[in-house]
Amino acid sequence: WTGGDATLIQTGDIVDRGPFSTDILDLFARLKKQAKAVGGTIITLLGNHELMAFIGEAKYVNSQEMEAFGGAEERFRAFSEGGRYGYLRKHPAVVLQRSTVFVHA
Repeated sequence: WTGGDATLIQTGDIVDRGPFSTDILDLFARLKKQAKAVGGTIITLLGNHELMAFIGEAKYVNSQEMEAFGGAEERFRAFSEGGRYGYLRKHPAVVLQRSTVFVHA
């Protein structure tokens, strides 16, 4: 994290954008910890593709990514409440930062 005490707001749809969704999710998790350590903030909002992952909708999932998960059932488990990416379920869909509202369009 090189942003110091800045705030970065990511507006959703990290998943279903190619074969590296999990790499990007893991990167944001690491950056969030690094930012916090120096007074910065990263806020990751939910987009419709994260919501689709929560319910097991896989229409837009890259085939390489699906293979990496070991199939649709394993991917669904990874995004379930107790799964590796289940923490995303606690992320907001909307955030007010100063006088600006951020939301996935």
